[in-house]
Amino acid sequence: AVLNDASDGCLCPGNSVWSFKQRSCEQCPFKTVKNDTDCIPCPAIALAVATSSQSCVCPKGYYWNNSTCELCKGGTYADVEGLLECKECPKNTYSNHTHCVTCSGVQIVEG
Repeated sequence: AVLNDASDGCLCPGNSVWSFKQRSCEQCPFKTVKNDTDCIPCPAIALAVATSSQSCVCPKGYYWNNSTCELCKGGTYADVEGLLECKECPKNTYSNHTHCVTCSGVQIVEG
């Protein structure tokens, strides 16, 4: 994601923000993430990692949505850390948020 800071017209890539003091893009500190024009602390549930694009990621069962971690909704799952969106479960399965479980011993209703 690229941030366009309208006050100066500068673009900062990844997890960096424009520093008016330094007159350049600066990487957000560890355990923080870019939110508009500022670096904010990672959500409490997020895992701290050191990558060039982001320093916090969501755990399994959650996805990254607008600077926070959100639980995967019904019928979707996140089997790995750091997803930007949840994956869809296949037909005749249900989600426990981290993986899909096959329906067994129940009648499948087509609809």
